Amino acid sequence: MFDVLKPEKQNGTAILYILSDGWKSRAALTMSTESYKQFADKDYTVLVITHCSQPRYKVSEIIGEVQRTIRFIRFNADKYRIDSDRLGVEGHSAGGS
Repeated sequence: MFDVLKPEKQNGTAILYILSDGWKSRAALTMSTESYKQFADKDYTVLVITHCSQPRYKVSEIIGEVQRTIRFIRFNADKYRIDSDRLGVEGHSAGGS
């Protein structure tokens, strides 16, 4: 699952912001806008990815879900007005900073 945050003027590059800390995710609404504002201010599209969490899911299941989400984003890049070859990843802890 992910939320799409489009700046007023998109530059075609996207930041995949993975909400994860210790393999536990949370709703995008709980995230401070300061976490992604720096990217949106530079015209990056931000896709905030939330995933299933421990202890209900194993780490391998979480990784698989994130990989499927990224494949979905790449496949639908035109829909989000981004270049599938221009994706960056940001996050904290298990989210990948």
